[in-house]
Amino acid sequence: MKNNSAMADEIELKLRIPLQSTGELIDCLNTVADAAGQQTLSNRYFDTPKFDLLRAKAALRIRTTANGAEQTLKTRGRSLAGLQVRTEWNWPLASAELNTAFLQTDEVAACWPEGADPAQLMPVFSTDFQRQKWLWSEAGSRIEIVLDQGAVSAGGNTRPLCEVELELLDGEPELLWQTVLQLQETVPLWLSDVSKAERGYQLAGAAPRWQAIPAPQTSVTEQMSVLLTAVQRQLEDLLWQDEPATTEQQVQLQSSLSALLAVAGGTELAGDAEAFCASVANVSSLMDRAAAQALTQLSQRLWQKLADGTGM
Repeated sequence: MKNNSAMADEIELKLRIPLQSTGELIDCLNTVADAAGQQTLSNRYFDTPKFDLLRAKAALRIRTTANGAEQTLKTRGRSLAGLQVRTEWNWPLASAELNTAFLQTDEVAACWPEGADPAQLMPVFSTDFQRQKWLWSEAGSRIEIVLDQGAVSAGGNTRPLCEVELELLDGEPELLWQTVLQLQETVPLWLSDVSKAERGYQLAGAAPRWQAIPAPQTSVTEQMSVLLTAVQRQLEDLLWQDEPATTEQQVQLQSSLSALLAVAGGTELAGDAEAFCASVANVSSLMDRAAAQALTQLSQRLWQKLADGTGM
């Protein structure tokens, strides 16, 4: 069987945007970037009955568009202060049916979750959305910007989906950060560490609620990165949930902010950390552009330190 797979590292920033701000974002992007069309995407995600892919932080889907079907496997990624890097394979399909033969090549098998039997794969959840796309070019670098609006569905339950992704096509990752900060001058875009797959698993009742992990006893930068991810996740829970924040949630957020300030104290990032913590300590609105920008600015500074190997 011919294998037309393409393996690549995906470098991107994921963001969430309030539904009421999408019109402003579209107007802004139509001015500063080149519109590249829109399409409807239907996606089915697969896993074993024991959720072996979920445990391995991998994702397997079939995506259907007007142009045909494609099977994609994404492996465990890594996050550098909010910048997502994942290896993925993409295979064109003759029909929207799972082809397990692609998963058994030597290249894929080296990354396939141990113990996961391809013969037991089954649909777990789906995402269906409209995608609008733009291309942003600057100084030899190119970014693909997409706005996805639709829903995540599992077991008869549905949740709305409204998010933005910036993927680096060519050039330096620094442009991703600069582009987000420029867009945040117009609309509130919030960095997100939660993938569509994680949202689907949560809705299906398969994914445990994310728990903060202790900051590693390594460099200050790495400790700050872990703590900032915790704050980012806690903010996302607080701002996007339907009900008011609980006392427990507020206490957890304040605790994470205090830990972040303690680790950053006396470093060259102390000022950035203080400005960020002050801006989000009492944030209660998705429309707070200043708080969203502060999160991006501190994440960008941390990413620069991690990318440079500077542990402070």
